[in-house]
Amino acid sequence: MLTPAEQGILAKRFSQRHGKITIHLRLTDDTRSDDFQRYCRNLAQHSTMIRIKKEKETENLPPALGIGPSILLHALPHGTALSPFIKLLLDSNSLIFETRETKEKDFNIPAMLKLYVSPYCPHCPLTMDQIFSRITAHPSWHLTVIDTDLFPDLAAFDVIKSVPTLILDDSLRWTGSVDLNEIFKVIRQRDPVKIGAASLKSMIVNGDAYPLAEMMIRTKKIFPAFIDLLAHGEFSVRLGAMAAAEELAERSPAIAGQLVEPLVERFEKEAEAIQGDILYILGRAGDHRIIPFLKRILSRPCSGEVKESAEEALDMINAQ
Repeated sequence: MLTPAEQGILAKRFSQRHGKITIHLRLTDDTRSDDFQRYCRNLAQHSTMIRIKKEKETENLPPALGIGPSILLHALPHGTALSPFIKLLLDSNSLIFETRETKEKDFNIPAMLKLYVSPYCPHCPLTMDQIFSRITAHPSWHLTVIDTDLFPDLAAFDVIKSVPTLILDDSLRWTGSVDLNEIFKVIRQRDPVKIGAASLKSMIVNGDAYPLAEMMIRTKKIFPAFIDLLAHGEFSVRLGAMAAAEELAERSPAIAGQLVEPLVERFEKEAEAIQGDILYILGRAGDHRIIPFLKRILSRPCSGEVKESAEEALDMINAQ
């Protein structure tokens, strides 16, 4: 928790500013949620600017603080992490979170970043400060900050040996004092085909299904992680992915045809609700090669919903 000296720093910094700062407090069944509640109460006591918005999660997720649309903290910033956190809060009070014009036009590829830090790390504040300032200007980038002391379980899962450690799309990682300009160059120039499911999901969740379809049309390839979204366990994610697939089928049937083989291969492994959605996309793809596959489904025992979806897919293909 915040020391008296840290509380004094908060009061001084916030006394010079006006307006409102909203912190989204995500509470879960995790016992560390109590620490997050106490921390937020402590923050609110030292500034009338701060408004705490509680959000109860039913999923098995760790508690967190949400700042703006793109930053999530599994952390209670204090020690060396306090200064960049205060700056982030004050910046969130400006138009930077609201104005998409601040986004560089060539930074339209999504990125999911995780930054592991410690409140006792001398190098973490500079990394946090630099990355906060860039993330807030790019709504398609999402950053999760994790305190290794408070969440050793998450650090162990990602095999974190030292801090700061920055991870991009659960694959590339940088540790220690790093050149963030070089990292951002990697984000900007990486092959869109290699974007992970988490980054693509963030596009879907943020209502960018059609830009996602546009990215695949430009590269003339289906992103492998996109198949995971079409078979995602959350219906809202599948629905957004299906909207992107429909756009592909409408604008580029040849690219939509690339969905057929991986979806057919995946079909038997999925629950019936997902099977029905897969059949719908196969029908929209309009590839006559899957007619025997659809007829096999219709000839065997299956639920009424799956059979109905197979019939509709067959009708869609025959109508083309």
